[in-house]
Amino acid sequence: MSKQNNDQAPTVGTNFAFDASELQTGERYAGVVTVGGITRHLILLPAEASYVTWQQAKVFAAAVGGELPDVDDYEVLLKNLNGKFVHTDSYWSSEWLDRAQAMYLDFGDDPFKDWDSVNSCMRARDVRRIYAGHEESVTVGWCAQIKSAREAVGVTRERLAELIGVSPETIAQWESGEIRTISGPNLVNVCAVLNIDPSRLLVADDE
Repeated sequence: MSKQNNDQAPTVGTNFAFDASELQTGERYAGVVTVGGITRHLILLPAEASYVTWQQAKVFAAAVGGELPDVDDYEVLLKNLNGKFVHTDSYWSSEWLDRAQAMYLDFGDDPFKDWDSVNSCMRARDVRRIYAGHEESVTVGWCAQIKSAREAVGVTRERLAELIGVSPETIAQWESGEIRTISGPNLVNVCAVLNIDPSRLLVADDE
């Protein structure tokens, strides 16, 4: 996709200034989302699907290179880009419950969040996220993500430790949850080696 520079990004804190040249054609900048000490830029994609189930919405999101918004994204979208959503309809989020229900988001005059069957049909809009920054020390919410990501790319604990500059014992303690804080620089290095978004370490695996 070609880049475009004419979308005006909302004003955000100077520590997390956004470069509008990062926007692709048709995208809109929503703002910053901070969860567990990690801050990301949130971008709304132009594509939209209507009358789709939750699983179809997830497939649609992946097909256009995005993700369904989560609850934290919703608050920023509601505040800054509410006008980009049809107020008479509801939109799927990425949040699910017992594989039978998923959360939907309403952007109407009286906004709300609720659960419905994953087989219900609603609209879907997607977002993408760009890592913006982190606090000096970050508490990891789901340490097993490190292990699953490491195994997915075929990196041993010893090799990951060597690349990051810590001991294999430290990697084992991160993966077991015995140590649940990682310095900002180490977090960035872990995510770079394993090719994962830092926000992935803050939540449980949906699958």
